[in-house]
Parts: sequence; structure tokens; C-alpha cells
Amino acid sequence: MRRSALFLTAVACVLALFATPAFAWDDDDDDPANVDAADYEGVTCGSTIKLQHSGTKARLHSHDIAYGSGSGQQSVTGFPETTDANSYWQVLHAHGAEPCRFGTEIANGAIVRLLHINTKKWLHSHLHKSPITGNQEVSAYGTRGDGDTPEDSNSDDNWKIELSAGETVWKKDKKMRLIHVSTGVILHSHDQKFGRPIAGQFEVCGAKSKNNNNLWFATEGVYIPKPKPSKHAHAFTIRKLPYDPRKDDDDGEELKNEAAKEDLKNEKKKKKVEL
Repeated sequence: MRRSALFLTAVACVLALFATPAFAWDDDDDDPANVDAADYEGVTCGSTIKLQHSGTKARLHSHDIAYGSGSGQQSVTGFPETTDANSYWQVLHAHGAEPCRFGTEIANGAIVRLLHINTKKWLHSHLHKSPITGNQEVSAYGTRGDGDTPEDSNSDDNWKIELSAGETVWKKDKKMRLIHVSTGVILHSHDQKFGRPIAGQFEVCGAKSKNNNNLWFATEGVYIPKPKPSKHAHAFTIRKLPYDPRKDDDDGEELKNEAAKEDLKNEKKKKKVEL
């Protein structure tokens, strides 16, 4: 009994995982487990990545520290170290859009949201001034939500992907820009740093004009590859089994499967011949 209970609990956990909005696989999709992650370099829906600023080499970062001015929301910075877990973001569908399937490629011009993994807040911008340069503030806002807590998000969490010339889908290590859909500013950083309590971290803000200080590229992370066609498409085809009278209903219901009757007759003839 204990083994059965543990097994059912494990199955329930797996089903709950793929029933969440982030794991939005359609019934006619390829098997999500049948993927090849080796050397995959596409940034796809569901991928969890770090974004490195091209100029400062810092990673896009957030933490449970609020701005002391402007909106007072959770601050977003450029963090110079490469190993900090607070620099991971998950790529998800835009606010107001249908959930994207994990492994879906992100095309040039696509609109997405970036979810900060550790605090479950969205990369966000709005009409507040950034604390150092007076550009537009970029913060982390809202929440992803779960079964008990509703999602808190709005259109100010939406960012458009702008890839380098010649690129059609977002790829690791390729320079790109994130454009804030609501206000048109571009995710931007520079070499000016904060003092305490986040000393040594670079300001991240929204800039109106394009230049080299708003170029980013995906680096470390978990890149979810496109699903491959299943190799086991016929593994669960239904086979016709011979009729077994022991499994018939006790009420003596008349046999309806003529093919099964024929199988039973053949079995009896075979036994007579053997005798």
C-alpha cells in the first residue's frame, strides 16, 4: 500500500507540473520529453537564461531590494559577477497572450515577458525616472502567481525582441535588444554604479535612442529545445485480443464480437487436434 501511495503521489506531481500555464503543451504536440538538449542554442519559450550587457559584461539582475526613489518597486541592476542566482530570468508569453508552448522559438519582433526566477516578479518599466541618470526606470513588479495566488501582471511587463540584422530567431550569444512595448524605450545599461546598499552594481534603465549600451545577449542558462518528432508514434496502438470467456459478464450477455467468437472456435479445434 505504501508503495502504491508513493507512486500515485509522484504521478500527481508530474501531472501538476505540466498542467501549469507555463507548461502549455497541446494534445497534438510532439512528446515534450523527446527532445535533444545537447548543444542547443535557441532561446525558446520556457528557457531560463542570464542576459549579459554587451558593454559592461554585467548580468541583468534583481533582488529583494527596493528603489529608494521613483516607484519604490524592486530594483533591477547589472551585476558584475557571473555566478549569482539572482540573475536568472525565464522567457514566457506576453501579458494578454495565450501561453506559449515550451520549446517554441522566439522570432524577431516577438513580444515576451521575463520572469525573475528567485522573486517571481516581471521585468517592468513605466514613467518614473531612473535613480542615477534620470532615464526611464526599469523595475521588477507583480508576481507569477500559482494555484493559491493569482497572477499580477500588466502590459508594462511586455518587451519586444529586436534581433541583429540577418537573425530570424533568438539565439544564445547573439546580440539583441529588448524594447519596452508600452513606452518604446530600450533596455539599457552603462558604467555608472550604485552606492550602498547595492554598491558596485550598474544602473539598468530604459533609453529612448539606440546605441551600443542597449545591446544584450543570452549567456548561461537552461535552454529548452524544440521538440523532435516522436520515435514511438505507434507504441500505443490498440490490438484486438482473443475473447476470454472468464472475463464475460455474469448475466450471460450474448457475445457481440464475432471475431472473438471465431478466435474461441479456432482455439477449441486446435486443442482437439492436439488430443
